[in-house]
Amino acid sequence: MKKLLMTIILVAATIFLFTDCSKKNNLSACDEKRKDIEEKYGITICYGDDKVEAKELKDAKMLSDETRINTSLDEIDTFFSRLPVGFLEEMEKYSNKKICIIILNEDLTGVALKNVEKQQWAVDSTMITSSLAIDMMYSIYWYTKNADEDLGFLKDWNKYNPSDFEYGNPDKYKKYLFGNGNDYESYFAIEGEMESMIDDVRWLFKLLWDEEAILLKDTTLIPKIRAKMRYICSELDRVFETVDENAYWARYIK
Repeated sequence: MKKLLMTIILVAATIFLFTDCSKKNNLSACDEKRKDIEEKYGITICYGDDKVEAKELKDAKMLSDETRINTSLDEIDTFFSRLPVGFLEEMEKYSNKKICIIILNEDLTGVALKNVEKQQWAVDSTMITSSLAIDMMYSIYWYTKNADEDLGFLKDWNKYNPSDFEYGNPDKYKKYLFGNGNDYESYFAIEGEMESMIDDVRWLFKLLWDEEAILLKDTTLIPKIRAKMRYICSELDRVFETVDENAYWARYIK
């Protein structure tokens, strides 16, 4: 009986080890695609058991599922292919840092810029394009604000908000929220935009990448919000030599 039990245990252990190794080896099937994307855009991509440089992300759960990693890599490739030619290089000149994209298996996005060799962009694997747009705008905003020369990026932003509005108190200004009254006088698409200027800018920039957003396609619905989107596009055009009115994010705002 003991002999039979030991045999079962050994067989089970062998199956476990074989399955575990196969799972890890399966991730190597994604590596060739990752390598091509990294070389194409000069970026780094992390997933699975890769080590993450940013301390802020040390406890984050990275994506390890082969199928989802493959899909995420395709979405990353598509996103970067839509950037203006030379834009990445021009953007990186403000930071002197390459971009590292960390694919997470959880609802979390964020950017680590300080005390790291590369910009660390954490993206949610269920919303890759949106996460990349949010992280990219944060990086642009931070580095242009801290550039050696005064670029004045989005310096007139408050002119596009109501004169009585202040960030940080959404409950007080719900009358300016889309769907909460007169949409023609809406300045914010979601409540989260009212928390801070960067939240406002990042979310609107994310929306500019959305293929299905009705707010983008109906030109008469939200003139105040569209004016803010248009200002974002014009500022990117002004600050970056590689950007013009044909940038992908400006396709509905021309």
